[in-house]
Amino acid sequence: MDRTGLVPYSMINTALLPAQERRQAWTEFVSVWQLANPLGPDSTLASQSHSWMIGDLVVGWAAFSAQTMVRRRGREISDSGRRYLLCFEYLQGASQFVHGDQLVELKPGTVHLFDYERECSSIATDGYVNGVVIPYEAIGYDPAEHAPRFAFHTHTTAGKVLADTTNSMIKQAPAMRLSDAPRAAAFYCGMLAELIRAATPRSTRKPECLGHEIRTYVAKNVARNVARIAAPGGQAPELTVDALTKRFATSRATLYRHFKAYGGLKSFVEARRMDIALHHLTFGPKHRGRISEVAQTTGYKSVRQFSKVFSRHFGVKPSEVLGADPSRHPADKNSEFTNLMWQNWNKRAAYLSK
Repeated sequence: MDRTGLVPYSMINTALLPAQERRQAWTEFVSVWQLANPLGPDSTLASQSHSWMIGDLVVGWAAFSAQTMVRRRGREISDSGRRYLLCFEYLQGASQFVHGDQLVELKPGTVHLFDYERECSSIATDGYVNGVVIPYEAIGYDPAEHAPRFAFHTHTTAGKVLADTTNSMIKQAPAMRLSDAPRAAAFYCGMLAELIRAATPRSTRKPECLGHEIRTYVAKNVARNVARIAAPGGQAPELTVDALTKRFATSRATLYRHFKAYGGLKSFVEARRMDIALHHLTFGPKHRGRISEVAQTTGYKSVRQFSKVFSRHFGVKPSEVLGADPSRHPADKNSEFTNLMWQNWNKRAAYLSK
């Protein structure tokens, strides 16, 4: 299938491999996220996973044989300096899951949201799960303010909507176009952000978290409105200083202080546009004139101007990352290309440092 213009895709199905290769293939595939140890003889191992990268989210499902899993801080996924949450639901099977110092039973009927930066381990039966890996900043999560774990039961309205939305996004992912991915991710993250906001007592909110919340709001709006911002004379009215001070009930001086470390609000918005440009260059089609297209899409009048800003921001030229998506290369059965794909994604941008 020609996946030109579609979101990046990764998969493994150990049942297609010789029995003696299944264990190593599966453990290598998931090693970027966690250390897995399938239980039982190699001949009975039958695990598979399909994942798509929608904006900044990794969305997918996995069906696996009984296994133990350990997630430690400092694994490959953390090398980019970004921090993550895991939102998932068991549709079949069950697991005894230790998260930090808490023992949690995972089974169908509940969508869990975990701080994935905490050490965790589990022992699972044969299972089937839907899941989404989410950067902290995508939903404004702050471990100093928010709980390390949230549970949304699917017999409640919130849990049902979250489960259905996750399932729907997974179903739509195989045919989702790159141009639609930022909006889909922003919609999902907006919903999840409101759920954790509602589940967090106001008394736990800290003043120092306001800057993080404002920057997250600006970053998501840039992703949703980059075309409007890029148009001649265009702007997003919700991103003006007056609009932001009104929305977050803060002063202009306080707002300026929250963006001072980023060179100001204007520089912060420009950096987010660069992140979007990098995404399109890395995962979009590779053809003559592509850099010019991306430059125009993100609001730069000339390729020269765009290349100068891009090189200053990332330390590499646009031509060096053009078409770098490893998923275009044939996959061999040891799934090495998949780990390269995740590593490339993790290195491509650092939206917010806090």
